[in-house]
Amino acid sequence: MCIRDRSLGAMEIEGSLLLTENELVTLPESFGKIRVTKNLLLDKNRLSALPPDFGSPDLVGGTLDLSQNRITTLPSSFGLLRLQGSLDLSQNQIESLPESFANLQVALTLDLSQNLLAGLPDCFGAVRVGLHLKMECAFDQLTSVPESLTQV
Repeated sequence: MCIRDRSLGAMEIEGSLLLTENELVTLPESFGKIRVTKNLLLDKNRLSALPPDFGSPDLVGGTLDLSQNRITTLPSSFGLLRLQGSLDLSQNQIESLPESFANLQVALTLDLSQNLLAGLPDCFGAVRVGLHLKMECAFDQLTSVPESLTQV
């Protein structure tokens, strides 16, 4: 399933947008310009990529759940996100994180578990996570931790 309505990018949603388990394969490029005041749930779909602008600071006010998709890379704009809730990227196929990830701000939990991460950017220690950073490496190939993470 694809969301094809290009006018979605102009939408401002007061509350949450739940698109869980819809077998979504792609999102329109304008989707990165949507505004959701609470939670944006895109988990349990078949997304392999996100639109280039999917990282606006006011994209989501609360939690962003992208877990259980097929995402391999994140757009460079992703680090611009400012979430008052959690960010769940678990159970994808992410191999690396963009350098901009260092600018990410997550108030509660950042979950990167069960991906294909081989390493983290040197600036990963600059990521601002309020309560929990979750990285279950049982399925990851993470072989080293950047020095900046040991200074957090």
